[in-house]
Amino acid sequence: VPSRRIPAWAGERGRSATQFYFAAAAGLCAPEDARHAYQAGRLARDLARWDAAEAWLEFAVAAAKRGRDRETQTVAVLGLGNTFYRQGFFHRAREAHLAGLALARRHDLREYCGRALHDLFAVSVDLRDARSAEAYAREAVAVYGAAHPNVPALAHDVAYLWLEQGDATRALPVLRAVLPH
Repeated sequence: VPSRRIPAWAGERGRSATQFYFAAAAGLCAPEDARHAYQAGRLARDLARWDAAEAWLEFAVAAAKRGRDRETQTVAVLGLGNTFYRQGFFHRAREAHLAGLALARRHDLREYCGRALHDLFAVSVDLRDARSAEAYAREAVAVYGAAHPNVPALAHDVAYLWLEQGDATRALPVLRAVLPH
């Protein structure tokens, strides 16, 4: 599909802004395809173009909802949460991630449930809510499964949280376990 190849070509050459503009053009040319809008939003977020990122991701959510593309709808809601998180809007990020988690659960999108829970862990850490953070981490591991490639990163983050709380006794074995990863 040319509308996906051109942004990919620009990205391979390190031309992030060009990649975003071509993705945005594709989103404008095919407004019914939520994946184009999602890609434009994600790329805008990576460029720290917050207003554009939010607009494209909201457009992606609406287009995906109209087209009954539940996977893109879910990932776009989670993308909004990550956009808010990167700006330090932790309460808005939590709301978006909770909405993404609800969508993922409703449509049995297990991978996105794990991602949402992982993101909620990070938001809870930044909100200084260690109890919720640990609960989200436990739930994320249960959803991911022990062999999932995101588990070592999550384990590292949990261990770091414990270190920040002064609990090196719990953190050290986890850090040793994730060292090979």
